Parts: sequence; structure tokens; C-alpha cells
Amino acid sequence: VSWGRASPCRKGLKPESPNQDSWTVLKVDGNFSIYGVFDGHGKQGHDISNFVKENLPKLIIRDQRFKSEQMPACLIDCFRKVQSLVVAADRMKKLSAQMSGTTATVVVHDHSLNKL
Repeated sequence: VSWGRASPCRKGLKPESPNQDSWTVLKVDGNFSIYGVFDGHGKQGHDISNFVKENLPKLIIRDQRFKSEQMPACLIDCFRKVQSLVVAADRMKKLSAQMSGTTATVVVHDHSLNKL
């Protein structure tokens, strides 16, 4: 099986709105990859999308359950933690998340087991 990747990303049709989508592909320790797609919404959705893109993978990699059978619990907790970080950044006025947000779709690929 051969693997490849493509990454088209197109800005919406509203000329006043920035592209609110972001994505990441990380290779971790040779045997794992993390793929993420983030779709911002609202006036500051691009900021939230980029914030989550930068922070969620770091939380996953640093969690002691990463690369273990407890990966599902790890991911759930990391999503909750990044939500708390968004709320904290909003309170500190580093982000404007009152009427903006992002979706986050993340896949962890274990290459040694060929398992997602």
C-alpha cells in the first residue's frame, strides 16, 4: 500500500473574510502520525482554528497515554483541555471566542500496527 497526501485549502467567497481553515500533519517518533483539520466559524474563527491547531497536537503528544491502549481517553481529555485553553485565552483577551469557534477532526495513525 502506498500513502500520499494532498492539501487543497480554498478561501470562501466573502472577500472580507480570511480563510478560516487550517490543518496539520505531524510525524511523531517515526511510528505515529497525527492528522488534523480545523474549520473556523464566526468573525474570529481563523484565530480559534489556528490556536487549536497549534495546541491540540502538543497536548496529545505530551499526554502519558499517547501511544498506548488508552488513546481514546487521551484524545477525549485533550479535546477538553484545549477547550479550556480557548476559554482561558478568551478571558485574557488573547482570543475572541464569544461568537467564534472551530471544529476539530483529528486522527492518530499508528504506522507499526497500520491502525487509525
